[in-house]
Amino acid sequence: MSTRAMMLSKVLKLSIFLNFSVLLVFQVSFVAARVEANETKLIFYYGPEFTDSQSYELTEAAEILKNPHFHQNQETHIYLHGWTESQNSTSTHTIVDAYLKRRDLNLITVDWAKAADVGYFEAAAVNIELIAPVLADSILDLYYAGIDRKDLRVVGHSLGGQLTGMTGRNVLKNSNNIIQIYRIDLLDPAWPLFMPGSIPSVNKSDAEFVQVIHTESGTFSPPLPLGHVDFYPNGGSNQPGCTNGTLFYSPNSSQGSCSHHRSWHFWAESVENVNGTDPKFLALPLISWPDTGPIEMGINCPINVEGSYFLTTNSEYPFAKGEDGLASF
Repeated sequence: MSTRAMMLSKVLKLSIFLNFSVLLVFQVSFVAARVEANETKLIFYYGPEFTDSQSYELTEAAEILKNPHFHQNQETHIYLHGWTESQNSTSTHTIVDAYLKRRDLNLITVDWAKAADVGYFEAAAVNIELIAPVLADSILDLYYAGIDRKDLRVVGHSLGGQLTGMTGRNVLKNSNNIIQIYRIDLLDPAWPLFMPGSIPSVNKSDAEFVQVIHTESGTFSPPLPLGHVDFYPNGGSNQPGCTNGTLFYSPNSSQGSCSHHRSWHFWAESVENVNGTDPKFLALPLISWPDTGPIEMGINCPINVEGSYFLTTNSEYPFAKGEDGLASF
């Protein structure tokens, strides 16, 4: 598809999406139960099995560093699941299992299932705004307890991606504009309600480096770039192997959710490619210059790049195609 055709498709999707957002707002109650901090947990996974984990209160983040399985000299990644998901969702299992295949990273997940398992408007407009400042303090506590700022990454999917950005803003605010999250990675961050004049969307000011992977842009995630580097696998929507054929689908329908969920499948595959022996998610920039070559999407994305990048993937696992996936739309 040409760039012009792709943008026209996005405009059409935008008009339909706006109607969808308005309907969504009126479908749910504006009255929301307050989410208490102790209803959101931090789960530290140390493996080798998914059940090998320990739960902590948000206010106990620094205690994780005292766990005998925590490795102070390694990177620590924090993963936030999406709307209606939990620690037992397929997405969380897939992400955790990928991390447990390697021994060079600490993994913490944020279990905000109670706040996420409500109407979308309540979760997006109320609950994540209650959780973000407390989670920001938890991250600051990890810094103060000894984690190097450059060794911490926060990864968020869908509405969890918007919670990630909001947390980044609160880290800066709660530290009196002194400390900023070094890096966040966003997996098809949610779009409904997150637009100018409504709830501020995650953007590249929320961390020193922001990577965004768009897999169902224009409906489930914003079509326009949000980060320092934005990847658009297969044009950013209608992922190969997913059943697409209608623009009128709900967030839980097979048409939209399949492409939307490909973002965490791609991330997990990049995580588990520990030795780099499997094909990588290599991408090309929208506009290529003589000195610009392909870069890698996913966990190994370099931080010295900027712009929009494109690639193609397989229709089923393994999704990465290496150099065969290089594409410019």
